[in-house]
Amino acid sequence: MNLVRSEVRTQCQAIEQLQSEARGLTALWDEFLPDWLQEVQNYGQAYVLDGLRAIESVWRREGRANARYNDVLSTIDLLRTQVQNMRFPTLR
Repeated sequence: MNLVRSEVRTQCQAIEQLQSEARGLTALWDEFLPDWLQEVQNYGQAYVLDGLRAIESVWRREGRANARYNDVLSTIDLLRTQVQNMRFPTLR
């Protein structure tokens, strides 16, 4: 991920050198990227957590007779914790 970030930044710098109207593009990218990554992280986590809630709701209603009922609920809890702890790598 850091390689991609670095390459985009390098391209921004090249554009700035070639186009005087693009001055400040790299600074804008540097300012924009952390906020954008946070939004992507928040959206992705919310999307998956909503899905897990929906699955859990159906399972609690309709899965009681299944011998693996508690195993499935435990797995949902584990996935929920893992998703909540997911983070983008630190920017370098």
